[in-house]
This record gives sequence, C-alpha cells and structure tokens, in this order.
Amino acid sequence: GAHGEGAHSGDARAGPAELCELGVTEVVGAGRFFCQRANTGGDRAAWLHSQLQTLSPNVSRVGFEPRKGALVAGRFTGDDEWYRCVVVAVMGARGTSDEAYVVHYSDFGNGETLPRDRLAPLAPELASTPPLAHLCVLSHVAFGASGRARTEHASAAEALFASLVSGGTAMNARIDERRRAPDSPWDPDAAPEWHVTLGGDFGDEPGGADMEGADREGADMEGA
Repeated sequence: GAHGEGAHSGDARAGPAELCELGVTEVVGAGRFFCQRANTGGDRAAWLHSQLQTLSPNVSRVGFEPRKGALVAGRFTGDDEWYRCVVVAVMGARGTSDEAYVVHYSDFGNGETLPRDRLAPLAPELASTPPLAHLCVLSHVAFGASGRARTEHASAAEALFASLVSGGTAMNARIDERRRAPDSPWDPDAAPEWHVTLGGDFGDEPGGADMEGADREGADMEGA
C-alpha cells in the first residue's frame, strides 16, 4: 500500500500520536495529500503571502538564473499572486519559445509549468522558513493498485476522499507516525512524512475516525 513506502528506510520516529488540526491543501491520489498545520501554518502562510506580494514584483532580476532545485518566488496562474516554489525541472533553451520551468509550490503541494517572467528571486528572509506543506498519507487505508490496474471503485474512493477534504477547511487529525520529510515531495515515489488519520472525535474513540471510515468503505469496494 501507499503508506508502506519508505518503511525500510529506518527513519520512522517513535513517539505518541499527536492530535492537531490540519488543513488539506492538495490531494495527490492513492490516499496521499499535502496539508498545513491549521494553528501555526495558517498564520505563517498569511505572513509569507503578504511579504511575497510586496517584495516579488519589484525585486531585481539582474543575474537571476532559476536553476533546477532553486527556491524562488513563482506567480501562480490560478490567482496571479506570488508564492514560494522549488524549480523541479527546466525545459527548453534559454531565450527560446520553449523555455519553461516546472515548479512545486512548497507551502501548498501543487505545481505547474511557468514561463520565466513569472519567476523572481526569493528574499533571504522568506527562504529560511521551512516548507509549510507536509506530504501525508492516510493511515490504515489502502486505495488499491495504481496505473492500468486501477478499478472504478478505487477511483471512486479517491474522488470521495478529495470531495470530503476539498476547501482546505481545518479538521481534527491525528498524526500516527512521523518520518523524515522527503527531499523531493513532488516525486510520485516520495515517502510521506506523516501518516495521518483525519476527522472524528479522537477523545471518545482513539482508534476511530469519520474520515477514515468513509475512505475505508469506498476503498474496500474494490475487493467486493
């Protein structure tokens, strides 16, 4: 299952499960998603966003070369606002019509391909904050095979999960297991940092969660 990736890397951190509030920012698929901590992440995200809108449009681009792996500011095509992002790949030759940059928005988990004029250097004071988006996977839930072997039921289960968490609303969560944050969280094979149970009243039923139950019901249809 997806939550078994990285199980042999020896980087799992022991310790009690942590109850918190998380907001899902991007659904990847197969029970994997990116989230922010609702209490601290939201405030930090708002501060970063404000600073990025002020600094990025006017920053000097002299000598700016957005290379693969660089942390830069990117102007998201969804709202024309600036966000922190990592250059994942560089396409085309410099100065040609094919020049483009594949980026991963490190505080939200989504990505897109941008032209050079939508990138800018990132101010050092904005680069020091660790990424706010954490790559997670649902605990105890399997969505079945990927690729050609996928079934309609597995796809339906993923669609159900995406609809339940869409909107980024903060929800009760339990971080069941922590691992080292992946170096390339945008990689489809990246091992999730957190194994998470979403939803439910953890005070009354430590092992149960509304969200987990809904996903399990949909995912188990595959084997019916």
